[in-house]
Amino acid sequence: MTNQSSAKDIADAVAARLSGNDLLELTAAISREVRLSGSAEEARSFETIKAMLDAAGLRTRLMHHEGYVSLPLKARIVVGSEELPAITHSLSAATPPAGIQARPADIGWNAPGPDAAEAVLICDGIAMHGLVSRNERAGAAAQIFICGELTHEMCVSAVWGSPAPEDFAKLPRTPVVSVTQEVGERLRSLIAKGAKTITVHAEVDTGWRRLPLLIADLCPPGIDGLDQSSAPYILFSGHLDSWHLGAMDNGSANAVMVGVARELAKHRPAMRRSLRLAFWSGHSHGRYAGSAWYADEFHHDLSTRCIAHVNIDSVGGQGATVLTDAVAMPSTLDCGARAIATESGQTFVGSRVVRAGDQSFVQLGVPSLFMALSEQPPSDTLTSRAFGGLVAGSRTGGLGWWWHTVADTLDKLDAELLERDGRIYGRTLADLTCAAVAPLRPDRQAEAFVTELRALAELCTPWFDLSGTITLAEAASRALTALEADRRRKPDESDDELRKTSDAMRPLIELAYAGSGVYAHDAAIPLPAIPQLALARDLGKLDEAQRASALVTLRRRRNYIDDRLRAVVRSAAATRKTA
Repeated sequence: MTNQSSAKDIADAVAARLSGNDLLELTAAISREVRLSGSAEEARSFETIKAMLDAAGLRTRLMHHEGYVSLPLKARIVVGSEELPAITHSLSAATPPAGIQARPADIGWNAPGPDAAEAVLICDGIAMHGLVSRNERAGAAAQIFICGELTHEMCVSAVWGSPAPEDFAKLPRTPVVSVTQEVGERLRSLIAKGAKTITVHAEVDTGWRRLPLLIADLCPPGIDGLDQSSAPYILFSGHLDSWHLGAMDNGSANAVMVGVARELAKHRPAMRRSLRLAFWSGHSHGRYAGSAWYADEFHHDLSTRCIAHVNIDSVGGQGATVLTDAVAMPSTLDCGARAIATESGQTFVGSRVVRAGDQSFVQLGVPSLFMALSEQPPSDTLTSRAFGGLVAGSRTGGLGWWWHTVADTLDKLDAELLERDGRIYGRTLADLTCAAVAPLRPDRQAEAFVTELRALAELCTPWFDLSGTITLAEAASRALTALEADRRRKPDESDDELRKTSDAMRPLIELAYAGSGVYAHDAAIPLPAIPQLALARDLGKLDEAQRASALVTLRRRRNYIDDRLRAVVRSAAATRKTA
């Protein structure tokens, strides 16, 4: 394409100006205070970033909304006459003043057994919501997680965003606390010496709070602001709230957002598409309350104009040398791979977009790229074992032993790695905003969907027929492949053409990643490909009556999927006809 070199020139210029030391200075300014969601300290950090972006010439808007957040206060464990220190977690149940007393059941790394009922479960690892939910199903009265040298702050609910009335019953019902490995060893020693009961105390401040949300727009010439425009845009987002000082999580990411925006603003005349920065609250203490509210409040805008979502979280950490496995979609993989290869020489494989990290827009069909870009190599440490692969692929060892702890301070950042990560984001955003034809691949998204559907069909044969759905998916793939060929032959792409191409692809992203339709948020739990047909994977394990009931649901969901695939074919054909 005729202007790909100019887009590359801009990417080179933006990347060259991003300095690790400058990004460290920005991080220091942002992470001076603990930024609990809805707190005065967090509000000051929002104002600091707003002033930075105002000075860079972006059009900013600081808005507020109600969000349901949970701030852990204090916790302790009492065994006989001995009191052991602990922390509790966001959206854990609180205990009555006398605490919760029950017999201990030590399961280590294992799944709970029959003795878990009405017991205080003692588990190795980090208090992840999937484990908390599993333990509650086993009947636990309370839960204690034994971490490594430090305790890791966690949100233990899988409810995505602020709860609707029907969601409150899904929130954790048991108190959940964590202790260090040293305290855990002492606890186990007391049990081995004959302690018959444990008392768990947990205090949590949970409720509705007024949360800030900062939007900052950088638009091409001729567009005064996105709110007065119908132009497509790229969303670049990260959370500002933190556990403790949160220099890496997420101060370093916020610094990169500001740094990239400052440098890209110098090339505004060459921009083809607008960039919208979004800084969320409620990520750490409300299971992505900010981004979920934004998805609901601006549903139509996002589902008609947002052509890509680039997320950033916890970049530049010491030892974060793995760049192969960050999340991506087939439609965005190439864009990310180019930037990563240029700055690191690594080959980006990508991982499936997971239900984590403010991925609040997949149900709207928004292509997504990145979250935690750089991670630690796998190791045999307790922390690596506990959260390796949590936010990306299985070849990673997590975000560092200091993640979600009091030790997440400025000294845990590496200036060279922060510069590398910043440059990768700078190149990615320059490519998305400045390339003559947006670097998205709807054909790859369609090809992947067909592959996933065929694999699913093999699992559910002979009980459920997906042959007609496969035929429709193949037709959608052919239509988007032809549309992509048309795009690649053109020297540039108008806003209208890009919107129509994006509209044609959206249903495939929704079907591939969302199980609850376009107006709801799935829980923060692992979802298989094409989650609306998840029941089809288990048909062979069901008895005859269960299978008959499951097929009722599957037929209805197949009808929905078929209609969405027909819409892809129609939309792609109409786009080619009017191009």
